[in-house]
Amino acid sequence: EVAEKHGVDWSTLGRRWRGELELVRYITKLNKQGLPPTREIIRNFLLEVAC
Repeated sequence: EVAEKHGVDWSTLGRRWRGELELVRYITKLNKQGLPPTREIIRNFLLEVAC
């Protein structure tokens, strides 16, 4: 329903949602380790995920 409402393919929407969930998990992991999620750390993570 959401994909249709916004004119997006459901697989694209699902892939994007999973990517966001993975990013949130990564940031949570960093916080548990006492590391602040800097822009550089997040950028490097996103570059790895995108490849």
